[in-house]
Amino acid sequence: MEGNDYLVVLNQTVSGTQKELIEQAAQVIASDNAELATAFLQKTAVEKAIPEIDKRLTNVYGFTDHYFYCIVYFGSNKK
Repeated sequence: MEGNDYLVVLNQTVSGTQKELIEQAAQVIASDNAELATAFLQKTAVEKAIPEIDKRLTNVYGFTDHYFYCIVYFGSNKK
């Protein structure tokens, strides 16, 4: 059976209420999967962007990991 064949059989064998419940369930599943896919793409983009940004900042400003550590640990405000 192909994908459309299942829809034909489904339409012939279920009642209107059952169809509505099936459609609602499908919409919830699709929505949840879309949210999950979006979150995964955002996480992946951030994970790939951070090393690239660090590399470019290091090249442009000549910062080193030690310099970043000092800023974070000691703060950038000198008194």
